[in-house]
Amino acid sequence: MKQIFIDIFLGMVPEVLFFTFFIVVAKNLDNRKNRVLKLLVGVAINYIITGIMTTYNIYSYILIIFFNYIILNLIYRKETDKLDLFLIGLAEWYLLIVGFICFKFISNNMDYYYYALFANRILLVLPFIFKKQMNNLYNKYRLYWNRNDSIEKPIKSITLRNISLILMNVLIFILNICIININSV
Repeated sequence: MKQIFIDIFLGMVPEVLFFTFFIVVAKNLDNRKNRVLKLLVGVAINYIITGIMTTYNIYSYILIIFFNYIILNLIYRKETDKLDLFLIGLAEWYLLIVGFICFKFISNNMDYYYYALFANRILLVLPFIFKKQMNNLYNKYRLYWNRNDSIEKPIKSITLRNISLILMNVLIFILNICIININSV
C-alpha cells in the first residue's frame, strides 16, 4: 500500500503537473473554458494508460510524447503547432536529466532513495522560476521554425528542424539505454 501511494503521489502526480504546466507556461496558454484543467486531466489519463500498458518500456515514453501532443491539439486547436512535439520532448529531456542526476546519488546505496526522490520532485519546479524566459525561448523557437525568407534570422529553419529531430532521436536512444539498465537491475 505504501508503494502505491509513493507511485501515485510522488511519481505520477508531480510528473503530470510538470508536463501540463511546462506546456502551459512555455506556450503561454489561456484558461478559457477550463482548458488547462482539461489538459491536466488528459495528460493524467495518458500517463496512467501508457504507464499501465507499457511499464519501463521505450514505447511508453514515445507514446507519452505523441499522446500529449494529440491531447494538446484536441484542446487547443488553433494554438498547436508541429513543433509542440519537440516542446514536449524537451520536457521529457528535463525529466531524464533530473532523474539521472538524482539516480546517481542513490546508485550505490538505496538508503537515500527517498531523499533523492524528494530532490527530484523539487527540481521539477526549477524551470518555472524562469517562466518569462521559457515563453520568450518558445516564441523565438517558433519564429525560427517557420520558414520566412524576408526576416533576417541567425539560423535557417531547416537547420533548426534537423537539430530538433536529431535531439529527439538522441532522447529516444538515451531513454532506451536507461530502460535497459533499469530492467537489468
